[in-house]
Amino acid sequence: MSSNQQESPVFRQGGYQGTIHTGESQWMTAGSGILHEEMPIESDHFFGLQIWLNLAQKDKMVNPEYFDINHDMIKTVDEENVTVRIISGKYKNVNGVGTNHLQVNLFDITLKPNKDIQIPIPNKQTLFIYIIEGEGYFGAEGKDYVENRTVAIFDEGDSFYGKSGDEGIRFILFSGEPLNEPVAWGGPIVMNDELELEEAFNELQNGTFIKENPE
Repeated sequence: MSSNQQESPVFRQGGYQGTIHTGESQWMTAGSGILHEEMPIESDHFFGLQIWLNLAQKDKMVNPEYFDINHDMIKTVDEENVTVRIISGKYKNVNGVGTNHLQVNLFDITLKPNKDIQIPIPNKQTLFIYIIEGEGYFGAEGKDYVENRTVAIFDEGDSFYGKSGDEGIRFILFSGEPLNEPVAWGGPIVMNDELELEEAFNELQNGTFIKENPE
């Protein structure tokens, strides 16, 4: 997701390329292996977020895929004191972009000064936010202060509450059900155990990890 222009990843499969414009996003499923590059346009002001989501073990080697999430695909809910842009998931019966392997909520939320928002969240989900602009107060009673450019991870509960400060606030909210699977990580590769990780690095070394034409 970007607040300025950026050239999108260039993939070996077909050599696809595209541009992320202000407020847009792109979604990539690495799956069985994909080669990509990000080439930001030179700018005095550039800000973007890159979020990595782990695939379940059963989906680790699915065919890689990529799609843009442009302005026309991002649904917006405008209320009196809050604007919610739904990049993925569902907010107040409005659906964002669906994905094949991961069902997560990804909301771009803007609150006017000294206003609050409360969102029901299934208590099994993991939830965190990243503040892009402003500052606010969070938690069950709105007593936890979080400043600009900060990540806040929340405990279990059945709802999310946030209140903006005197200058308002804009933040990204992420939530989804945890996989509860072991993680083995090395460099750009995430698997479930060390044997899987070793096999993946062997494939990377001998040139078979990146699949040119996956079936």
